Amino acid sequence: MRQIYVLLCLLGIAPLNAEPKKAPAPAPTGKKAPAPAPSKEVTYSCPDGYVEDGEMCSKVMVVEPKLRCEAGTLVDGGSCMQAAYKPADYICEGGYNLTGNQCYREEFRDIIAECADEYEEVDGQCRMVKELEPVYRCQHGYTYRDGACVSTKYAAAQVGCPANYTLQAGKMKGYKGLEQRVCARRKCKRHGGCQCRRYKNKKVGKRQVCVAVTESTPEYVCDGKMGHGQKSAYQTCSATQTVTRQKKAYCTTGVYQNGMCETYVPADAISSCAEGEIGSDGYCDYTREVQGKMMCPKNSYVKEGQCYTRVKIEGCKEGKCYEEQPVAGNVVCSKGGTPTDAGTCLVTYKQRPTYTCPDGYDSPSKGKCMKKEQTPAETTECEADETDTSEACTKEVDTSYAAYVICPDGSYLKGPSKGAEEVCVKHDQVAPVFVCAADYSGPNAQGHCFQETAVAVDVSCPKGGEMTDGKCMVEHTVAMQQSCESGYVIKAGQCVRTAVRAAQAECAEGELRQSQCYTESMIDATPYCEHGYTMGDDGQCSSKHTVAKVAEYPAGKAPPTHYKTYGHGHGHGGHHSRHGR
Repeated sequence: MRQIYVLLCLLGIAPLNAEPKKAPAPAPTGKKAPAPAPSKEVTYSCPDGYVEDGEMCSKVMVVEPKLRCEAGTLVDGGSCMQAAYKPADYICEGGYNLTGNQCYREEFRDIIAECADEYEEVDGQCRMVKELEPVYRCQHGYTYRDGACVSTKYAAAQVGCPANYTLQAGKMKGYKGLEQRVCARRKCKRHGGCQCRRYKNKKVGKRQVCVAVTESTPEYVCDGKMGHGQKSAYQTCSATQTVTRQKKAYCTTGVYQNGMCETYVPADAISSCAEGEIGSDGYCDYTREVQGKMMCPKNSYVKEGQCYTRVKIEGCKEGKCYEEQPVAGNVVCSKGGTPTDAGTCLVTYKQRPTYTCPDGYDSPSKGKCMKKEQTPAETTECEADETDTSEACTKEVDTSYAAYVICPDGSYLKGPSKGAEEVCVKHDQVAPVFVCAADYSGPNAQGHCFQETAVAVDVSCPKGGEMTDGKCMVEHTVAMQQSCESGYVIKAGQCVRTAVRAAQAECAEGELRQSQCYTESMIDATPYCEHGYTMGDDGQCSSKHTVAKVAEYPAGKAPPTHYKTYGHGHGHGGHHSRHGR
């Protein structure tokens, strides 16, 4: 504590418990110090706004307390609004039961009882009368076929020909004989009766063909069928032909065209310009004023022939937050154009002149005009044996020719002599076939002929069937099928469906928001004082500010160093501090 006291003295700061009325002693200088001045020459006072408080000066500052809300938002009028959410209540209507936030209800329908398509309902049962296939039985050696018992006797077929054909020795292209199934191995019983144990296929009739020869009178033809068949040696066809030779037209001058000789007379076309004048190159030169292309500086754009830039409006947050300001631009002309002060371009254009022809001449082409002149063409003369028809020369020519002999398709002309002995011959050749004796049928694919004997068949019904009017009938009875409408299931003798729908949320108090009840309540705000202030009984916030008194010295006797002492105190007694200046 003593060290702190000494340090404060060296700094020229009065300690808290120092005597304020005593002046500080001057530092020793090596000379004898003068006697201190009497204390009554120094006076102490408080700054403006402060009052004496013992040996110090104090000032009490009073301010209105502030308001705060423990929860919620501070609103006008010194009240706080509290917002609260709580789960909503769920209810079900229309006979539905609540489970969680869903409504459930069981719905009932009568069971549907019915029979399948092939059944009919009889006394609560499903009955079906069905026809069964009868059982056919034949005695030994017979086979059931088409409602009868048939016994078949086989015999080998013979090689023969179809009707009107004769079997001859020979070969036919593509024919390699008939294939017949024959027995290669037999097994015979001691008491009679043989049975074939193994079969093989055998080729028969390999060098035989079936031939049919037919003759017919040929047909002699002239017009309409020329070029068909063979020419006859003595039958001719009389014919004449009119030969027409067109007279040849020619021109001594010009070009022949449709019976006329055409010549063309040239002339120079007359050129003129719709606007401007014809230049040295033969084209019409004229100047037009056109709109130039406006080129704007960077970050600007063209609008109605003027360059604009957008300037942001400070503080704007909604709507159009910029304004358009015009800026200078440059007018650029296309190649060959000259800009003007009015922002346009003068461009010189070239255009082909208009050509016209003198009277009587055709439309110009490449600066030239043509006039067509026509004169009748000259023609050649007819020969002595020709007839002149003004436009052509004609004469009759004998065109008699040999008649043609036409034979039917597949026939040929027979005999070295011609004339009446000419005959058409046709040779038909087919492959041999298997044939059977008159009392046998067939043959079949294996080359066998067969003879069938039919007897009555023994007909009976399968087990459970009953013969009625020649038919085997059986009756089948089953229980009716039970089912429900779509979405229902059978449960305890009824069709049941569980219907589900969302429960309805409601609030006994407050407003429904997203399945919760929202309420608002107002409570009084809590007053409080800022740091350094104390709440008094009157509800005001006060703070006591304390400073040291100010020493005032008579004129001419001021100490070597002047100190101004001040302090700041709080409602809890405050504290003291001195700052030298």
